[in-house]
Amino acid sequence: MTSNSRSEFWHSRTIIITLIVTVVALTSCHQPSEPVVSATTSPSTGFVSLGLSGYSVYSVRESKNYLYACTGKDGLLRIKKSTIGKAHWEYLGLKDNHSGTYGVMDVAVFGESDSIIVAGIMNSDTLHCGIKVSYDQGLSWICSDSNITSNDIVFGDRVRSIGYFARDYSTNGVLFSVSDDNSAVFWSHDSGIHWARTNNTSLTFSFMDWVEIEPKRPDHVWAGGRLQRSTNGGNDWRFLNNYSDIFPDSVMWAISFGNIGEIYICQTSRIVYSNDDGQAFKLFCLPDSAVRFSSVLVDPENASRVFVQGHLYSVDAKHNINFKQTRIYEYFDGHLSKVDTLKDALPLMHLRVIQGTRLIVCTDGNGLFELSSSSNY
Repeated sequence: MTSNSRSEFWHSRTIIITLIVTVVALTSCHQPSEPVVSATTSPSTGFVSLGLSGYSVYSVRESKNYLYACTGKDGLLRIKKSTIGKAHWEYLGLKDNHSGTYGVMDVAVFGESDSIIVAGIMNSDTLHCGIKVSYDQGLSWICSDSNITSNDIVFGDRVRSIGYFARDYSTNGVLFSVSDDNSAVFWSHDSGIHWARTNNTSLTFSFMDWVEIEPKRPDHVWAGGRLQRSTNGGNDWRFLNNYSDIFPDSVMWAISFGNIGEIYICQTSRIVYSNDDGQAFKLFCLPDSAVRFSSVLVDPENASRVFVQGHLYSVDAKHNINFKQTRIYEYFDGHLSKVDTLKDALPLMHLRVIQGTRLIVCTDGNGLFELSSSSNY
């Protein structure tokens, strides 16, 4: 099997995380106004592998009965949630070793029995389809990326590329999507069959890495690159951040929501927080040393608990990675409570929670892991 490497994916971006040549002293994430809490004061509870060793997993999504894994050029796989850790993953197709595509980055599923499966595919040219849909449990796929276009394309006519979905569970068939090649937000009202661009504002050299819907207010839709929000279900959008020393740039890897009005945003160098619907932001957490952040997630069962995903690595003189590590920082009521370390693995994309309480880490080439204590929040 060919694993779609982290370096191949990130080198397609205009902003690349700087390689760390020397590993410096490793300490834990901390709030800027408080003492550093050492990881040794809270022993790691460890991680449990959920399989897919050798695969790079960019996203996991769950339906009523299945967990789906998006593995880039290795295609789309799924497993019954009742058999996770006990059975093999089912391959649903979309493996593609051709140049010009990075493969399956996200998936959305519709229907009581997963009758419609929508796959988002990231590409580097217009020869490959950006969205594919299956009506037969992955036995066959059709291209469904009509109108995935934009008038603010940075890379020429590179438009057939989708890397992220957000499904509106309050409205049947509504699905949002974005591409990191432009600043457009697209939507479908028929479960991914037909697409149109929303009226979100364009910015030259602005990229959309994600789009999310607030679980408690599904009419509130957020998107970034440059932070935008709709309060009427995607019909109208406005920018929220004028950027400051606290919130310094437009590269935002993830957003998560707590109680009404509470927003957490992950940047490489910090987590910022707002409790007034994004009108003002303050620092929540800074990384120490060589750690870089890549995701933030509020416990859906308890808004006082926040998880932050970080990583660090070093390279040798030939730029081969010779050290890598993933860290999950757990905050409770704004204070760091413990740090869990996953050795010899780098995270990819966003933290996810499945079945309400199970915290899942997607990795580059090492498959899926569950934080072993997460089911006991």
